[in-house]
Amino acid sequence: MKENKKGYFLRTQCTIFQAEVYAICTCAKTLPMESEASIAICSDSQAALMALRCSKLTSSLVAETIKSTQRIVCVHQCTFTLDSRSF
Repeated sequence: MKENKKGYFLRTQCTIFQAEVYAICTCAKTLPMESEASIAICSDSQAALMALRCSKLTSSLVAETIKSTQRIVCVHQCTFTLDSRSF
């Protein structure tokens, strides 16, 4: 398995929630579009994962993340994991 490490600068006023959602969004945006790949995006952030599952969006970052993950779901098997439970 190829490991890819990158660093990103976030605003100093960025909340932990925003940083966690941003990390998921960035991961989804940078995934390869190879249909043979099986991809799991794992996070221990209950707040971020619940926001991605919520039907009422109050954050443009959450909306952007949902759009990015929907793009990869069309091509890959995408799994969001929280405490070893899959969503």
